[in-house]
Parts: sequence; structure tokens; C-alpha cells
Amino acid sequence: MNPNFKKKKPLPYKNLGELYTETAYHEPSISRLVSVLFEDGVVDVISQDTSDPGAPAQDYEVDKDYFEKIIKPKLELGRPARGDLIEGIKLRNIIEARLIKAGPAKDRNDTTDIYQKFIERLGIVLDDASNFASNFGDKLIGNDTVKSNFSDLLKTTYNLEKNPSDSDNPDPDSPGPALWYSVFEVLPSSGRGGGRGQPGYGELFISFFSNTERPITGDVEIKGVKIEVKGLEGRLYAPTGAALEKLPIPADFLLADSAAALGKKQREFIVNFIIKLAGGGAAGEIEKLVESNLEKLYNEIISSRENSNKPLLTVSVKATPLLAQIVGAQHLLLYKKAHEFNNFLIFNKSLDPSGSIPFICFKVPDTLLDMFKIFIEHNISITTVTSDQGGHKILWPASS
Repeated sequence: MNPNFKKKKPLPYKNLGELYTETAYHEPSISRLVSVLFEDGVVDVISQDTSDPGAPAQDYEVDKDYFEKIIKPKLELGRPARGDLIEGIKLRNIIEARLIKAGPAKDRNDTTDIYQKFIERLGIVLDDASNFASNFGDKLIGNDTVKSNFSDLLKTTYNLEKNPSDSDNPDPDSPGPALWYSVFEVLPSSGRGGGRGQPGYGELFISFFSNTERPITGDVEIKGVKIEVKGLEGRLYAPTGAALEKLPIPADFLLADSAAALGKKQREFIVNFIIKLAGGGAAGEIEKLVESNLEKLYNEIISSRENSNKPLLTVSVKATPLLAQIVGAQHLLLYKKAHEFNNFLIFNKSLDPSGSIPFICFKVPDTLLDMFKIFIEHNISITTVTSDQGGHKILWPASS
């Protein structure tokens, strides 16, 4: 420590919060900040406003750990972005404005800090003239099914050099998976009007980077297209009847003669099963799909018995994969009609350990057959919520 250093007494009208505010917003300009570590683990922080030559220096003694974990990160956020203090202030204001539009997040100040750190490290451009936000949103609102991951989506649409989720990059400025997950998993506020369920991961992230306002109802809305967003085993909804997990099988469902033709009793039971467990539906459309898959569905139900010598008692979606996909397809159709969304997005963090967060997004069709084709082609299904009898949860992929 400099022996000529003279410690000045702190003045009573400043605190650390005010010091950070002044640094981040240049009100007033603070161009000198010195920290000195004392031998007892205390950091002496001295600041001086050089815009006023007569202003005295401010002196604060704080714990070293507090300085490193709390004060220093805040001061880093107040430093000039890309070498320009005014641009840094402008960037933070843009981030705050987008977060308010997209959420706002419950802890907005902390969220602003997280997003600012992430955006500055990656060099993300947020100005409206770039069209990056429009490109990001357009990828999720088309009629074609999109299978990708959020790391690649952000990198390609915002023209980034670094991969947002890269955990192996030796560059100390690489964002890393921890910061990436923090940005993706910030939850938006649920207090934006009636008809909204509990907000989930990814919703604020998508709204922020597409620069869109969070809708009164639903998860995300981009250019008039409403998108329902679900993570792995995300809760769908529970209309009357969808709380059921399984149904008793009538005694005459099983054919006495294995060579006999399947008929009305088998078809009617399976159709009734789908309608009850999905929570509704038109029998005619379901009958057509069941008829074209009747033998497979019958064999699946028969083989679901733990012991083939035991009589059939019940059938459940957990034990019948094909039947579960039909129930899930019908259930998602009802969900769409009830909540009036256009596209459906499922993400699964567990698919890629590198942290890229894979997702699938598709336009929800109007017919059961088309919905079932999507479920089959992309290995989507449902599992039944049994803990509170609350309907179904989405699975993607249904099996690996």
C-alpha cells in the first residue's frame, strides 16, 4: 500500500447503490475509481467525480468478498460497451425496454444485468435496422416443421461469431453454459391479464430476441402468430375427462378365437378410450384413424398385460405407445381450440449435453389425421399426470 496515501472520511450522502447508478448511467461522470486491499481483508473503495474539480473523493470500506462478488460485477456492467460509454448506456436502455415488452421478468434489475452481460460478451446487435429480431421470429412462425436448437437459432439469425452455448471455448469472454442457461430460463411475469397459466422457461427468451410483446393470453406471439411453448413433460391442459389415466376393459373385448376378425366391440372400446382420455373429440374422425390401425392397436392392448394368462382388467396410455400418440394428438387438437394458438414448440434440454437446447416447432393442423402424422413422424407423445389428476404432459422424443 502506498505510504503517502491519505484516507479520507466518507461523506454521508452516498451509498454503494448510488455509486453504481452513477457509474452505469454517467450521472454524473465518474472517471476515477480506486480500490485498495487492506491486510485485514477489507477493501477500501475510493471514487471521485472529476467533472467537478472541487468535488471531494468518496471513501468506502467493504469486505473483500462483497467487493468481488457484488460491487465489481456491477461496476463491470457500468463500463463502456465496445469502448463507448454512451453506446453502453443506450444498449442497457434497449435491453430494459425489450425485457419490459417481453415480460417483464419478476426480478427485472437482475435480469437486465444477466442479459447485458450475455449480449455484450457475444457482441449481439439489438438495433431495429439489423432485422436480426425479425429473422429470429420468422423461423418459428412458418407453416413448416422446424427442428433445430436455440443456440444455433440465435447464432445464425443474429449473425454471431461465437456459439451462445459453447462450454469448450478457451476464450475467457465466451458466455459459457451457465450464463446461457440463466438467460434462457428467466421467467416472465404472469401478471399481464386473465387467461394466463404459469409462465415457463424459454418464453421470455423467445419474446426478447424476436423483440415482441408478451400477449395477454398464451405464451408467445410473433407477428400475430401465437406459439405455445413447452419443455419436456410440460403440462398441457385438463378438460373434463382428461384426468383419466386408464379405463377398464370389457370382458368381451378379447377375442375367444385368435383367428376371428376384429369388429365393432374392439373398435368402439378403443374409440371410447381415446375420447375419454383425450377429453373429447368427434367420434367419426377418431373412428377412421382407429379403423386404419385397428389390428396394431388391438395387439398393443393385448400385449400390455403383465401376464398373458391373466384376464384383461384395464388399459393405460403408459402401456400402449401407439394408442398414447393418438390420445396425445387428439388432446393437442382440443388444446389448440381451447387456447387459440397457431404453433406449438417443444424444447428438450436433455437431448444435447452441450447445452444447445434442441427444439421442434410446428404449425398445429386442424385434423386429427394430420396431427397424428406429426406425432408419428417426429416421435411425439404424451404421458399422463397422475399425482393430482391434472391431464397430460408432452413427451419429445417419446423414446430414444
